[in-house]
Amino acid sequence: MSIESLLSELSLGDEAKLVDVVKADGAIKSGLADNIEALVAKCASKDPATAIAGLTTAAALSVGAPAAQPFTKECLTAALEQAASKSADVRNVAKTSALAICNN
Repeated sequence: MSIESLLSELSLGDEAKLVDVVKADGAIKSGLADNIEALVAKCASKDPATAIAGLTTAAALSVGAPAAQPFTKECLTAALEQAASKSADVRNVAKTSALAICNN
């Protein structure tokens, strides 16, 4: 499955698939570099489920796929903005995601 299709149908629990694809093929060959804006949009989503899936994926890529780190940094702004979300779940995941992005 391509990164583009994984990101378009992203849900919580899909992060391991994306990490595996990026680890196997690299950030550029896998298509992550070309599709990072789709992940940024998921992270910035107003829909809590979509935002949580995006933020969790960004954190997982930062930790599990070192080749993705230059690209997952693009999600940091969305994570910081989501740290002020009305949803407590989104706030908590956003904080964890921001720290994962910064620490890796």
